[in-house]
Amino acid sequence: MKIDRIVTLLYSLNKRYITLREFSNALCISTRSAGRVLKRLERRGYLRRYSSGAYFILPPSNYDTYYGKGNPDKRHD
Repeated sequence: MKIDRIVTLLYSLNKRYITLREFSNALCISTRSAGRVLKRLERRGYLRRYSSGAYFILPPSNYDTYYGKGNPDKRHD
């Protein structure tokens, strides 16, 4: 599944936080796979880790603030 589709799904949940279990259930994947995806989304600036099993979902307007405008490469692995 592509990251863009995952991010769209993430925002469609209309939540500020998401747990590892909620995310794995939403994507019908294991919690281990969900953890890897969430870490990748965090590295790309879509999330910020809140606790060992929960992530804060950053609003779309924060991407440019968090990574700087005009430098989309920072959001890629």
